[in-house]
Amino acid sequence: MNALEELIKNQFGDADVSPNPPTKQTIELAEEAVGFRFGTILKSYLTTFGYLGYGAVELFGINEVQKCQSDMVKTTLNIREYHKGCEGYVVVDNLGDGQYILCDQKDMVYELPEDDNTPPVAMNMNFMQYVVKRFSEA
Repeated sequence: MNALEELIKNQFGDADVSPNPPTKQTIELAEEAVGFRFGTILKSYLTTFGYLGYGAVELFGINEVQKCQSDMVKTTLNIREYHKGCEGYVVVDNLGDGQYILCDQKDMVYELPEDDNTPPVAMNMNFMQYVVKRFSEA
C-alpha cells in the first residue's frame, strides 16, 4: 500500500473511487495528450484511485473507460485555450466560479486565478497535502 492509499484508507475510508482506474499505458497516453509527465504522487493517485470523491468534493482523474476523454485531460486542454502559461500543469480540481487547482510535474499544487492573464499561484503544498486539506474541509 502506498502512502496516499494508506492515508485515504485511514482518514477518508468512505471516499468514492473509480471502479476502473487507468493502466500505466493509459496514463502515458494522458501525459502525451497534456504534454508533460505527471509527478510520482499524481501517478500513484491515478493508478490507485482513478479519481477521488469525498463529501461534496470530487477531484479530477482519469479512468480506463474514458481514457483521454476523462475530465482531467479534457479540462486541462480546455483551460489552456483560455489561460496563458498553463502548459506545465494539469487540472486536478474545480472550486467553481472559474477557479481551478493545478498540479505540476513535481506534484506541487497551484491555484489558477479567474483572470486569464494571471499565472498560477503556488499554494505551497504538494498534491497529497492538498487532498487532505480539501477532504478535511468537506
